[in-house]
Amino acid sequence: MWKTDYLSWVKDLDERIASDGGFDFANSGVKRSDNFTRAFRRTVNSSLKGPAASGLCGGIPWGDSKLRSAIGNAYGIDAARVCTVSGASLAYYITCKALVRPGQLVLIESPGYQPLYAAPESLGALVRPYVRAEPHYDISDLVFDRVIAAHPRLVVISNLHNPSGTLVPDSQLARLAKELRSNGGYLVIDEVFRDLAPRNATHRAELLMADNVVIISSLSKSYGLSLLRCGWVIASLEIIRSIRNAWVLVENVGSALTEALAGAVTEDLEVYRNVAVSIVSKNRQLVQEALQPAIDSGFLIGMIPQYGPLYFPQLLNASDTDEFVQFASVRGIYIVPGKFFGDSRHFRIGFGSFGRDRSRGLAELRSVIEMWLKAIARERRSP
Repeated sequence: MWKTDYLSWVKDLDERIASDGGFDFANSGVKRSDNFTRAFRRTVNSSLKGPAASGLCGGIPWGDSKLRSAIGNAYGIDAARVCTVSGASLAYYITCKALVRPGQLVLIESPGYQPLYAAPESLGALVRPYVRAEPHYDISDLVFDRVIAAHPRLVVISNLHNPSGTLVPDSQLARLAKELRSNGGYLVIDEVFRDLAPRNATHRAELLMADNVVIISSLSKSYGLSLLRCGWVIASLEIIRSIRNAWVLVENVGSALTEALAGAVTEDLEVYRNVAVSIVSKNRQLVQEALQPAIDSGFLIGMIPQYGPLYFPQLLNASDTDEFVQFASVRGIYIVPGKFFGDSRHFRIGFGSFGRDRSRGLAELRSVIEMWLKAIARERRSP
């Protein structure tokens, strides 16, 4: 049975940080900056005035039409291929419910985000991992061939990869989808961090045209707008009909208010995306400056990814990072142990949201790493 203790751990940690303070490197998403706040305030003000506010008391049977159109335009597809829901987690669950039957094989990346495993297993699927091997966490030809040979009903991948931040090219995903289709399989892509990386228009179009591809995303991780609880599914018309049948059982109707606001945001999505990319790029540079010495010395193993707000390093000679994570938390530094992603040798750092004293937080993180390694060295020298 796949666990769901990661999400409970995160909620307990959020309460601890709210109470005790500290430096939060466990949070994976982009945090609303002053620029975000100003842009969102303008969006709210325009949405709640005049004619734009008149529809807030009306019904939204299959989601706000303006929101679905804006999302469709962002992907270059018809709005009929968009299903809006309250967040990416719900989007993934109803996708599994629509496409998977008990006993069918679902292959999910490892290391991987724990809830990706738990949702299909809760529906009776036979869930198995496939390996995204370090140091790059890409999908090798060998893994590709093994995935296809298993004849799965569903293959699940996150792109950008959570926890490593690796980008898989759309061309490779389109090839995978084509191979799966010949055996009646589907490819589900979790893209909640994808908008923080560039796209190839030609390969993107090829991927979006595949009738066995499901893309899931939201306004939370890449855009810092989790307060809107706006997620969506992009799929063929046939799959969308099945997903809607699942959606009416678990949610049935969304919030006209939050969907109207999300629709207004999505019409200006490129503005929000540019702000988010700028935040993450600046933070990545700070992370690089703070941790590169530890990487160069071999104390930290693994390169900081080119895109996104995630880093999944390994500590030198560490087979389990639980004690190190605890050691850091006592000193007010909060990171995620790798066990929650299926690899206890690593830990995850999120750098989408540092707060105003981010440089000091990174200095503290580097100090904690150095303190830990020195303590381990002393312990090994002791008779």
